[in-house]
Amino acid sequence: MRCKDVGRKRRADRDEIIDAVGLVIGERGLDGLSIDAVAKAAGIGKTSVLYDFKSRDALLAAFVERRIRLHRQAVAALRQTYEHGPDATMRALVEYREGRPARDDLVPGLLVAAAANRNEGFRSFLQEAFTEEMDHVEAESANPDLSLLAYLALKGLMALECFGFCEIEEGRRQRAFAEIAKLMNFPGPVTVAPSESKSPDISRKSQVVP
Repeated sequence: MRCKDVGRKRRADRDEIIDAVGLVIGERGLDGLSIDAVAKAAGIGKTSVLYDFKSRDALLAAFVERRIRLHRQAVAALRQTYEHGPDATMRALVEYREGRPARDDLVPGLLVAAAANRNEGFRSFLQEAFTEEMDHVEAESANPDLSLLAYLALKGLMALECFGFCEIEEGRRQRAFAEIAKLMNFPGPVTVAPSESKSPDISRKSQVVP
């Protein structure tokens, strides 16, 4: 386990603790996540972790919630490109996910399921986030029903990939995106190089927001 070389501190910044959650999960997996492990990775005492996070589940929920917030910031930044036309949110979502997700995205995908299953507050956060996103997609479209269908298709594809259920062959994947774009009647192709990933890394310090 990589730990901070400095002596133990009495308190730590909340984001530093969440960074440490990412380090622990990256090195030990979800089963290795504990208050003690996070404290060691952050170079602080266990009581300092407990000051902000009362349980392992609270740490997990905070880590995943930050990942989702960064995802939403990324989509919002892309949306600015299309904000003067129809379907701005949906176009941003398609552009964000047209590039195949990086391997690191599989871990947060599984964490979302684990956190939502254990934490009612986090499950409510997810429900509100997706409902708000769907509302935007429908409100911005001349054909809300088609937009909703396209949105659900995109989210289904994302779930298969990010939860690690299926690695979709590239040709099939591109056909799916082409059909989503056709369904939405996008004026031009939305393309992202397959090697690109707009998803943030596990450690906040290495994230470039999108």
